[in-house]
Amino acid sequence: MVLKGIDIASYQSVEQAGMSGIDFCIVKATEGVSYVNPKCDPQYQTAKKAGHLLGVYHYASGGDPVAEADFFLKNIQGYIGEAVLALDWESGDNASWGNTEWCLKFVNHVHAKTGVWCVIYVQASAIKQVANLSTICPLWVAGYPTNAPSWDVPEFMYSTAPWPVYTIWQFTSGGGLDKNIANLDRAGWARLTGKSGGTTPTTTKTPVSPAQKNLETLASEVQQGKYGNGDARKNALGQLYPGVQAIINHRADQANSPATINTLADQTLAGIYGNGEDRKAMLGNYYKPVQEAINAKVAPQQRTYTVKSGDTLSGIAAKLGTDTNTLANKNGIANPNLIFAGQVLKY
Repeated sequence: MVLKGIDIASYQSVEQAGMSGIDFCIVKATEGVSYVNPKCDPQYQTAKKAGHLLGVYHYASGGDPVAEADFFLKNIQGYIGEAVLALDWESGDNASWGNTEWCLKFVNHVHAKTGVWCVIYVQASAIKQVANLSTICPLWVAGYPTNAPSWDVPEFMYSTAPWPVYTIWQFTSGGGLDKNIANLDRAGWARLTGKSGGTTPTTTKTPVSPAQKNLETLASEVQQGKYGNGDARKNALGQLYPGVQAIINHRADQANSPATINTLADQTLAGIYGNGEDRKAMLGNYYKPVQEAINAKVAPQQRTYTVKSGDTLSGIAAKLGTDTNTLANKNGIANPNLIFAGQVLKY
């Protein structure tokens, strides 16, 4: 099942939150450590009265992530457990844009306070900035292939790696309203809020010190029966479980090597095995093939767009899920207003 919905802020009306024909509404609540959307609660309550599934989001300004998380939580107390919580990570007015640790600190603090993991909103071209959230936070990706004002959903043309799929896709802002689809049913949405005993997909924290035991040692201990089976093993190993299990599977079937390396690469990209010497120690003999797989995953894919008559650089950037400055810099365009039909842009 696919849900259809909108996200709104103060520049949308209260009435729009209750519009017909949609399943969910995500309302901007806060920004930085001082701004509260003055329409937040009226919009939220209007959406709720209309029977919509609910969400609230914080727009990151890039200050102290813990302070911003506390400000967000302070102003959404009445919505926790009922609404999906989301972090909006964009370049505009964001002093920490490009910092790959900021969002992790924010969502960890929110989770510590609420038991719920935030959905992470990011433009398609900047997913690598939040790749270390891929095993704990659902992905809300923004990318506009057409940016049309209609509800006609275009073909998805972006990579979501290291997430296997997106949870929510904001596919257009055409007509002054952000439109989204979600790969969820209503029960799935409830799980993201923490309702019905569910929480955002996550893993338990490992009681094992990576500095003491690497994945291969842990795999051997699992095979010796030290950590039990099923849920007992998962709970004991926590976030190390997928990597340890991949190695066990590899030992049982050498043909499984590509799948093992892929699993370890995804876990490494999520930040579970650290960096530098810590990563080498954790991965042991798997370090080299895993690093090669990571390099292949994150290597920039050269794509091009041919400018058409009537195109603007800002319009093209919106279609491609990037921003005007990034597109201009990548193509050596000094004046963003000067592009011509037939020009080939790299993105």
